[in-house]
Amino acid sequence: MLNHKFLRKKFLMATICALSLTGIGCSKKDAADESKKVVLNVQNGEEIRHLDPQLATGIGSAHIGVNLFLGLYEYHHKTGAPEKDLVVSFTKNQSSTEWTFKLRKDASWVKHENGTVTKKRPVTAHDVVFSYKRMLSPELASEYAYMLYVIKNGEAYNKGKIKNADEIGVKALDDYTVKLTLEGPVPTLISYLPHHSFHLVPKEPILKHKEKWITKEHIWTNGPFAFKDWKLKDKIVLVKNPHHPMSKDVQADEVNFKFIGAYSTDAVRAFRAGKIDIDYMSPPTSEIVPLKKSGNLVAARQLGTYYIMVNTKKEAFKDKRVRKALGLAVDRKKIVKYIMKAGQQATYSLVPNAFQGYAPQPLTKNDNYEERIKEAKKLMAEAGYPDGKGFPEVGYLYNTAETHQKVAVSVAKQWENALGVKIKPLNQEWKVYLNSRKSFDYDLARAGWVADMEDPINFLDMFVTDGGNNSTGFSHEKYDELIGKARIENDLQKRSRMLEEAEKILMDEVPVIPLFTYTSLNLKQKYISGFYANKLDQHALKYVKIDLKKRKEMFPSL
Repeated sequence: MLNHKFLRKKFLMATICALSLTGIGCSKKDAADESKKVVLNVQNGEEIRHLDPQLATGIGSAHIGVNLFLGLYEYHHKTGAPEKDLVVSFTKNQSSTEWTFKLRKDASWVKHENGTVTKKRPVTAHDVVFSYKRMLSPELASEYAYMLYVIKNGEAYNKGKIKNADEIGVKALDDYTVKLTLEGPVPTLISYLPHHSFHLVPKEPILKHKEKWITKEHIWTNGPFAFKDWKLKDKIVLVKNPHHPMSKDVQADEVNFKFIGAYSTDAVRAFRAGKIDIDYMSPPTSEIVPLKKSGNLVAARQLGTYYIMVNTKKEAFKDKRVRKALGLAVDRKKIVKYIMKAGQQATYSLVPNAFQGYAPQPLTKNDNYEERIKEAKKLMAEAGYPDGKGFPEVGYLYNTAETHQKVAVSVAKQWENALGVKIKPLNQEWKVYLNSRKSFDYDLARAGWVADMEDPINFLDMFVTDGGNNSTGFSHEKYDELIGKARIENDLQKRSRMLEEAEKILMDEVPVIPLFTYTSLNLKQKYISGFYANKLDQHALKYVKIDLKKRKEMFPSL
């Protein structure tokens, strides 16, 4: 009797071989190469909103972008401190107003097409000029444009006060030399430059394809990895860029950035099954202790603050006495002890107590919860809501995650018990949640800020009037003036005093209610090296190594 299974197999192999002769199929060598491919699987939380580094906002987008796009500087993979990326050397004048950078000549723009990564052309100083002008263009409307306001005429151009982009203080002196002229002395400029708002973007596909340049059909990148695919609600796939200067040291042939969720039990389950090598997102609080005992949890104190945004445009929150009452009536110590459980620290200031020479300005100096409730009750009564009477029911928005839900429910209950107000927790998926915040379609909203650079101004400059990341409606003339002056203040002590005065105004007006500072929590398998938790939560995967033998021993079925 004929073995039909055997015949089908022979026919299939013959078909594959025939197709390979036409260039359509794959050879035995191709199949062998595919089996040897080193794949790194990374859990990156919620699906990102933007891949374009000049439109990206969330930390999830930054995690991917830092592996796709180069800037003048990058974050050190261990410490998060700035280190040279495209820059070979630089000089600056005595007043720190003019900086000239020499660029390396071995970086290239590349594109993944037809299964390979193709070199397009070298990266040059002209790309810096194009990128910075695009970032500041009013038409792009980047939420992070203010990061480049230190550049001369950057703010004026972004706000339409000048129309000629050539007046912006960025100029290519030759193909590999770029000069930045600043609004004033900025001795801390280097700390700005690793941020994704300063990453370079390619002129040709952007001018030709407009907003569609970022699709897999058109995208060019210049980082250690190239973009291969984006499978919605599943993952983004990157492949090693063989034309990158460090390509010989990069082990991973392919990286899958998977979207399972933040504080996700499903993500922890996938990690334990070996389907995830690195998890960027903090695990659910119920999993912290067992993961710590297993040795898979890596932690570091993080320059970040978890806080509540207040929509000051809403009638219920126009009176700052109401906002301050809510800020006083939260038992932060209870939240970090019973919900967060990973070394987070209760805080009453937006800026963490982690910057040398800077003294955070708290909402209150009273650490006694019962005394704070008495003060909060008095403020609510003065605002016309004694024991919460007459105060409308409002919503507390948070992005879908178990831990965010627990915090929202706890805070709402505390406010109800202390002040008699009704607060309804409301959850939305990440992209919807971000859109609701941006369009002011919320009352109160959970928020978090992880520093883009080691500088207290990074927590404060986003709250200037109509700032790209200011979704509170807060506006204060003196505050704007202080931030503007601090950006270009050469005396670091004087600069810190300006920023302290600005934070004091912010905490007095209470458009934000700080709750606690973050702890950076990542998961990594024991066969992974070269990956570190750090204070800015920045990770360059070009340094990651996988012990393939150990991985196979731990997960033989994979």
